[in-house]
Order: sequence, then C-alpha cells, then structure tokens
Amino acid sequence: MTKAQVLRDGKINKLIQEMDGSCKMARDVAPLRERAQDVDEIVPKILNQVIECTYFVKGYWEQKSFGEC
Repeated sequence: MTKAQVLRDGKINKLIQEMDGSCKMARDVAPLRERAQDVDEIVPKILNQVIECTYFVKGYWEQKSFGEC
C-alpha cells in the first residue's frame, strides 16, 4: 500500500468518525425539539449530509485497495 493510499484511508476513517458523531448529536438533541425551532431545520440538513457522505464512503470502500495492508 502506498503512503498516499494510507493517507486517503485515514481521511476516510476520520470522515466516518465525524459521521458517527453527527448521528449521535442528532439523537442527543431530539429532546430539545420542543424548545428550539432551529433543531427541526438543522438536524435534517446534518443527516442529509451524513447520507451523502455515506454514499461517498461506500463508493470509496468498493475500491479494492481500501483498507488493504
């Protein structure tokens, strides 16, 4: 595996961690929906971005070289 591939894989892993954090945040703010109208606008946008990132990661993952040591 090339150094460039290792760096790309590391960035993808960081993206996955960020996606996980975003989903956890969306879950944790659910109780605030009654107090903040912005939550109803912001959370769907965040989750739509997570979905878009999921498709990106899926496409990257399908490359045979991803994660190979």
